[in-house]
Amino acid sequence: LKQNDIQTAIAYVTHETGTLLNGYSRSASNQDEKIATLKVQKDKNGFDTVTGKELLSTIGIEAGLIETPSEDIILEASYTNPDSLAQRVFEKHKATGEIYYRASRGSEPDLTGGIDRITSLLSA
Repeated sequence: LKQNDIQTAIAYVTHETGTLLNGYSRSASNQDEKIATLKVQKDKNGFDTVTGKELLSTIGIEAGLIETPSEDIILEASYTNPDSLAQRVFEKHKATGEIYYRASRGSEPDLTGGIDRITSLLSA
């Protein structure tokens, strides 16, 4: 079990479907009254990162944590080529988090199943 039900659901569906999932609290995003936005961009080492008000995660390397599960969340599903990811991590001596274990060994490239499953689980 994780720190809260949202994190537990994300870990469960990632394990069940093979789709790499992550979630972010709406409050961590850049937002106005109606729209919350996150930005996906490359960092100086060529890793894909997700930023809102600050750096939230590095895709396939380190997942963000939802600390306030009672608010709206933004879900992310991702796929990264495991060979190129592992090579870049090795070359750049990048510290990794729990999600890297799955990402570096291969994950489900069809993201639809994972998103469908997590949204179904969370809306129940």
